[in-house]
Amino acid sequence: MEQLTTQQMERVAMLQLRNQIWMVALIIWGCLLLLILLLCALQFYLDLRRRARQSSDTLTLTCEHCSRSFPVPLAHFYRHPFLLKKRVRIQAGIAYSIIQSYRMQCPHCHRKSWCTLPVEDSHSLAASLLKGIWHRHLLRFLLMEGAVFIFGLLCLFLIRTLLTP
Repeated sequence: MEQLTTQQMERVAMLQLRNQIWMVALIIWGCLLLLILLLCALQFYLDLRRRARQSSDTLTLTCEHCSRSFPVPLAHFYRHPFLLKKRVRIQAGIAYSIIQSYRMQCPHCHRKSWCTLPVEDSHSLAASLLKGIWHRHLLRFLLMEGAVFIFGLLCLFLIRTLLTP
């Protein structure tokens, strides 16, 4: 096997250094992209919770024991996130509809019973909460991810061009 000249050994050392710097840059770049994803998701969640707490919307629940309806403010579900709940599927034609029930004290019969919430109410409520904030958060996420992605590409290009022997 032929001996490497000092010039070739320096070239190999420079390529190894470039590859190590390249790998560290890729790891940092990936961590930044993941961090931005998590931060944007957290901001979206907190904004959605804040809007739900400040919402004046009410849900109409029906007591299974006395069959009377009563309104419950949406903020109640955020103040008490660990309410017992169950879902019941009812076959109506081809599609299944789900009825959510919460274990609450009925204001009419004063008994703790399962109170049902129609699915249509929960879907329209979710749509009203998401209106307006979805686009803003998605745009912010895409702009931040795009900026970090382009910056990362530029850094990798600079590493490649500056450290190529």
